[in-house]
Amino acid sequence: MPSRRTVLAVLVVVALAGCVGGLPGPGSLASPAGSPDGTSTATPTECTGPNQTPVDPIREDVTPSAYPDGPETWDESSVRAYVVGFQEAWSRNQHLRPETKRVTVSVWDVSVTSTDDGYRVRLTSQTNTWYGGPAEGNRTATTVHGDGPHLSVGYYLSDDRLVRTEGGRETPTVGPMAGPSAASSDTRTPGEI
Repeated sequence: MPSRRTVLAVLVVVALAGCVGGLPGPGSLASPAGSPDGTSTATPTECTGPNQTPVDPIREDVTPSAYPDGPETWDESSVRAYVVGFQEAWSRNQHLRPETKRVTVSVWDVSVTSTDDGYRVRLTSQTNTWYGGPAEGNRTATTVHGDGPHLSVGYYLSDDRLVRTEGGRETPTVGPMAGPSAASSDTRTPGEI
């Protein structure tokens, strides 16, 4: 059985042979004598890829979302569908940036309550985003994913008004049923919605 030193020496020689084996010299492929007919052989060059065109990740439907039309008939089902569509479009549009690759919005726990002058809706929403920059040179583009928080959102709807609140603070959002002054003329406090 060979000694430990012998095995180690053989491994070092093999490793060094791989490192120095590519140097040009007599009989190597890089020298004229290395080709069968005595002519010069092209020296291989490193492929760095500057001629390669980087491919950006495919953008998945990142154009702004259209807001839904208001319900034709007002009942709990039509108000629920309208508010869920509005929340999805609003949240998605709030997260669009030039670097946006993808945005998804989830809405759940939707409760609709009829009032004397309209509807109050409570829901929970989460927006997830994927952002990334372009690939530069021969580098691959990196996409970063982020899960948004679970937000408690409230809506008040009437024939001429849509008010959106988020997490106990008032953030009036003018919807398709309201004019710019409609949201600001609401006298309710955020906790009432």
